[in-house]
Amino acid sequence: SVTSIGFLFNGGFGDSHGFRLYKRKAYGSYEPVQFDPAEWELLINATALSTVESGSNTGTLPTPVEVAGGKTQAFYIDGGDRGLVSRWSGSINDIMFENEDLEITRGSAVYDGAFSTGYGGVPGGGFVSVQYNTCPPPPPGAPTASPIVYPTIFPISHPTGSPMTTESPTDYSNCDSLSLGDSSYRNYPENSGEGGNMFDVIAKTRTISVTSIGFLFNGGFGDSHGFRLYKRKAYGSYEPVQFDPAEWELLINATALSTVESGSNTGTLPTPVEVAGGKTQAFYIDGGDRGLVSRWSGSINDIMFENEDLEITRGSAVYDGAFSTGYGGVPGGGFVSVQYNTCPPPPPGAPTASPIVYPTIFPISHPTGSPMTTESPTDYSNCDSLSLGDSSYRNYPENSGEGGNMFDVIAKTRTISVTSIGF
Repeated sequence: SVTSIGFLFNGGFGDSHGFRLYKRKAYGSYEPVQFDPAEWELLINATALSTVESGSNTGTLPTPVEVAGGKTQAFYIDGGDRGLVSRWSGSINDIMFENEDLEITRGSAVYDGAFSTGYGGVPGGGFVSVQYNTCPPPPPGAPTASPIVYPTIFPISHPTGSPMTTESPTDYSNCDSLSLGDSSYRNYPENSGEGGNMFDVIAKTRTISVTSIGFLFNGGFGDSHGFRLYKRKAYGSYEPVQFDPAEWELLINATALSTVESGSNTGTLPTPVEVAGGKTQAFYIDGGDRGLVSRWSGSINDIMFENEDLEITRGSAVYDGAFSTGYGGVPGGGFVSVQYNTCPPPPPGAPTASPIVYPTIFPISHPTGSPMTTESPTDYSNCDSLSLGDSSYRNYPENSGEGGNMFDVIAKTRTISVTSIGF
């Protein structure tokens, strides 16, 4: 299952730029349908940070793209106004990256503008990575899916019952990626259900950058369900503004897979949320029709998780429906995790940001120039998360620019699930 894809913007390093990711609706190469938008499905229309060291990444796909063993799945990354860096050489069918699970072809450069015919199929691409999950074949006599003891589905209970300034973004080109919390299922006696949860993330002495958030749907395990993630627009706790939608910014309205072992996750946020040292940032996860599992006990200000960088409070359960006042502030939540980046303070005399030698920005060159059936989803409750390819900058002599790139991902003997793509 492909979970994300990496790629390389044509410059603009250190800033975020727009991109669109499409997949071909049916199995098969991009070649027969590359100029027919009706044959393609838009997966993501978002922004990504442009970097030299690791390129850019789509972030976790809202729904992983499954590629059955022996099948070919075509993808198309449109680099928007920025465009992509491209290796203009060889053949469109060159295998750029290969391992025991899959092959990634060079593919075709696409002219400025989605599905443009300006190049007519010239070889390009080459700066790409594919993140995916795969399950090894079960041993003889084993069940086809790992047995899981599903927890109780909790009914949603119905009990009676200061402005801050934002700060300039910090340079995160050389940071640790860390996580705090636990959104996997635990059978606590105080478990119940809630429509959503508001909680605070409190940065300690240094600035952090929240990149994704984990949570726990109230059942529906093995399927994907809708959720919405909001942040409070200003620094400060959720408490003074929890029932005022005008004080909140919607970050993501998407779906996520519900699991017992690791809960669910928002996927990589389109723009990381920076929390300056000493500040409090409030978040609100609305669990949609499914709702969330919640720990109904203690106080809304209980510290549920803590490390040297931050604290995560228990927070308040929210009734069915966004910003509902039905509970009135009862303690809830507790099944949450926060993934974040942080940079240690620079040593004395060091520059405030790591020096980077930026590559040449290549002009976009203008040279002259079978339907398949889909298959049922596989159970991915016990899979490896892997990556193939490289979307970081390399100074190849054939480098140029392209508006976008179409390429094929060819699964070998076993099914994979694409989760993200780097570029």
